Amino acid sequence: MAVGSRKTDSNARYDPSQDFTPDQLRRFGNVANRAERDREQRERQQKLYSPDLIESAKRNALKPVVKAKNDKEVKSLRYAVWLSVALVFLLWLMYMTG
Repeated sequence: MAVGSRKTDSNARYDPSQDFTPDQLRRFGNVANRAERDREQRERQQKLYSPDLIESAKRNALKPVVKAKNDKEVKSLRYAVWLSVALVFLLWLMYMTG
């Protein structure tokens, strides 16, 4: 099997000199922060005046406090109880016949 030459890394590495200037970073940060503030304010106004607020309050008020047990857990517990009852019965049967 022939050994070929090692491949060179075709991906360019990160060069900080090609990054944003400090002024560009500051302006970009200001615009991004203003957009996030506006988005959050818009969402707050929509939540405050939406009929979904009433629906979510009703849903939370009617939510059951006691959580229902997982069906799989109940089945496995029932299986273990019946298995132990059957084993005890079989031991009793062996004792009585032996």
